[in-house]
Amino acid sequence: TKVQACEQSKQATQNQISTDFTYINTHNIHTNKYQKNKQRTHTSRQAPRRKKYRATMSESEEVRLRRTRVLINHDAPSHTNTYGGVSTFSSVGVDNQWNIDSFRENVSIKIQSMTDDELVFDITGVDAPIVNALRRILIADIPTMAIDLVFIHQNTSVIPDEILAHRIGLIPLKVDPAGFDPPGREAAPNTHLLFSLNAKCDKSRKKKASTLGESAAASSATIAKPTVETVYSKDLKWSPIGDQAETMSDNPPVPVHGDIPIAKLRPGEMIQL
Repeated sequence: TKVQACEQSKQATQNQISTDFTYINTHNIHTNKYQKNKQRTHTSRQAPRRKKYRATMSESEEVRLRRTRVLINHDAPSHTNTYGGVSTFSSVGVDNQWNIDSFRENVSIKIQSMTDDELVFDITGVDAPIVNALRRILIADIPTMAIDLVFIHQNTSVIPDEILAHRIGLIPLKVDPAGFDPPGREAAPNTHLLFSLNAKCDKSRKKKASTLGESAAASSATIAKPTVETVYSKDLKWSPIGDQAETMSDNPPVPVHGDIPIAKLRPGEMIQL
């Protein structure tokens, strides 16, 4: 009886091991099938899109797109580099040699809008670095005039003198630089412009007190409440040097925009420069 019980227990253990092994093999088979199906589905989804892209755009059109367009993608812009090598696209039969005649034929400038303060235009048919070089030339090489030296006589505002001078230097001036020579050490009518700024906040806003339970005399009393006065670019006053009052009487130098904030003053604060 003991021998039979041992044999039955051994047989049951072997059956359980066989069942577990069968389950493991079955699970592995299903897992491999799922991964293969998933990979096949992912490949089938991506393949038509790639084939469609290749079918709708030839190699020459793709080269032209890389050379003349910057694409704004979701992660980052593409086609931002210049292809300066002569044999860059030799594998597709496209000559990448730069030619001035070809550049004149392909480049196109279209003005979208133009005002006294802004010019919006589109440039197509050139590499992005060339357009960027043109942008840097427009910023650096166009003559402009701005306030360079600031002599501060009084500044009791919360803005430090260095920050105040920097803000004033960023104000654009409406003046033609062609009528001036490079500045020297001494101020002269043909080299310098002089502006002055005198601003002071001495105002106080009064507010009537009207609370319940107060007498008529108390309700008519006033409470002084300090206010803030903003100093704008229009507060810069031009002071002519020499004969500038006569030569610039038609177009006196003024800031381009008069509503540029310079500083904010509380009662008792002042700026003189």
